[in-house]
Amino acid sequence: MEGAHPQDHPLIKIKVPLPATFQPIHAVMSGIHVARGELEKVLEQPQVVEVREMVADVASQAAEAARINFNNVKENLEKNLAVNFQQLSNQLLVKANQIRQDVLIQLQKEKERVAGIYQEYSATQQSTSVPIATSSSPEVSAPEPEPLVAPIAAPMYNNVLQQLKSMGFLDEDHNLAIVMDNNGNLMASLEELLRNA
Repeated sequence: MEGAHPQDHPLIKIKVPLPATFQPIHAVMSGIHVARGELEKVLEQPQVVEVREMVADVASQAAEAARINFNNVKENLEKNLAVNFQQLSNQLLVKANQIRQDVLIQLQKEKERVAGIYQEYSATQQSTSVPIATSSSPEVSAPEPEPLVAPIAAPMYNNVLQQLKSMGFLDEDHNLAIVMDNNGNLMASLEELLRNA
């Protein structure tokens, strides 16, 4: 017979009774099943169901309150950021306009100062020129003086003039006249120089 002990394999018979607390596995599983059924009965009792529903309601209300609070905080933060950004933008705009006005005033003063110096120089040159006239030759007047604008250029134009020179625009008098016409604006002066090139 297959699976039987061989004839020469000794077996010992032990005559010891099982302890009273021993329960077969099917008895344990049956107890678990009964306990689960009892637990389900407890959970289905009206008081327990009511408590479970109350807990679910409280949890739902807490989640809704948290969502509302989060949305309120987010909305307030966005409003505050928008207000602060707008205030900062307005302050920067006011400051930029003030600086622009100050620069324009200084440029106008420099332009007037340079124009005044040039007029004085021109008047001096005209008063010292003597016309040469003879009966046999046509009247000859002194040549027009070359404008000495570049040497008396305001320091604020020197940077722009140097940049134009480094770009290959070497006529300093012509460059200065264009820079003054454009109130020292490098890009506007450059565009005009390129248009006239």
